Amino acid sequence: MTVKNIKVAGVFISFLSFALALLFYDAFPCFLTSIFFPVSQSLFESLKVIISGTLISLLIQYFILEKNTINVKNLSLSIFTTVFIDICLSIIFYLPITLEFGINLIFTLAFLIIISIFNQFISYYFIFIKNFGWLNYLALIGIIIIYIILGLLTYYPFLNDIFFDKNAHKFGINTYLI
Repeated sequence: MTVKNIKVAGVFISFLSFALALLFYDAFPCFLTSIFFPVSQSLFESLKVIISGTLISLLIQYFILEKNTINVKNLSLSIFTTVFIDICLSIIFYLPITLEFGINLIFTLAFLIIISIFNQFISYYFIFIKNFGWLNYLALIGIIIIYIILGLLTYYPFLNDIFFDKNAHKFGINTYLI
C-alpha cells in the first residue's frame, strides 16, 4: 500500500474518527474522556470533535504507515500543525457562520469533509520533509497545552453562545440548568 493510497483512505478514516469522537463520551463518560471528547452540543464542543478526530485519524494512519514499513517523520509536529490549522479554520469559517445561521447538518458535514481532505495534505507534507528533532518535542508540548485548555474550558466555560448547549440549556459539563 502506497502513502498516497493511505492518505486517500485517510480522508475516510478521518471522517469516521470525527463520528467516533462525537460518540465516545456518551459511551464512556468519565473525567478523562470529557477532556478529549465533546460532552455537549455547544459550538466549543464541536472543536473538540475536530481536534480529537484529527488526532485519532493521524494516529491510525501512523500505525498503518509503520506496518507498511514507511518511515514517518515529525508525527507530533504533523498532529500539532493540523490541529492548530483546524482550530484556526474553525474559528474563521465554522463558528461565525454557525453563530449567525445556527447549526446546519449539511454545512457541518461539508466542513468536516473539507477539513479531512486538508488534514491529509498537511500530514502528507510532514511525512517526507526532514526530521525537525526538537520541534517535535515542542509540538508534543503544544498538543498537551491544547488539551489542558480544552479540559479547563469544558469544566469552566465562559458564559457566551460558543459554550452554550441549546439542547441541554447549560454551559459546560458541571453546571446547573438555566
